[in-house]
Amino acid sequence: MTSTFSRIVRKFGFALALASCHQVPAHSTSLCEAHEKPVFSCELKNSKIVSICTAPDGAPSYIEYRFGKPAKIEMTHRVIRPDQAFQRADFIYGNNAVDTIWFRNGEHLYDVTMPARGAPAVEVWKNRKILAHIECKDGWKNVEGVTDLKSPLIIDHGEVDVSNRDKLWYEKQ
Repeated sequence: MTSTFSRIVRKFGFALALASCHQVPAHSTSLCEAHEKPVFSCELKNSKIVSICTAPDGAPSYIEYRFGKPAKIEMTHRVIRPDQAFQRADFIYGNNAVDTIWFRNGEHLYDVTMPARGAPAVEVWKNRKILAHIECKDGWKNVEGVTDLKSPLIIDHGEVDVSNRDKLWYEKQ
């Protein structure tokens, strides 16, 4: 009886240890591939994911915005040249600051907004009007990435008064 019991315990313990070492999350909060560096990624309240991913060290440089689900990415925007770079600024408000990474795609402006207070979100703008604002599910809890990553494909404007946002967003650089 004792040997049967110890054999069951050993098998159960081994299976439990194996399962804990190889657990796969129910869903990923990133559309970045395993070899890429996430700049920003989160699952949104609409169950889709927004990710900004960069090339791994030593690889040809790129940065790419991805939106959708792992099985169906709905939109990508890849930059490989500095003249097409994403832009970043820390917009200062009266009682808040919002780190923002943005890019233009035709008539649309896409920005990932990361406030010091409040939930990060993705926004889509057209003709200076907001078309969509979708916050990250659970606020900052499921955000991944290195948002201040230095890259020749991200123009960093530093701290900027929010009154200058439109100038940065809509005037040619």
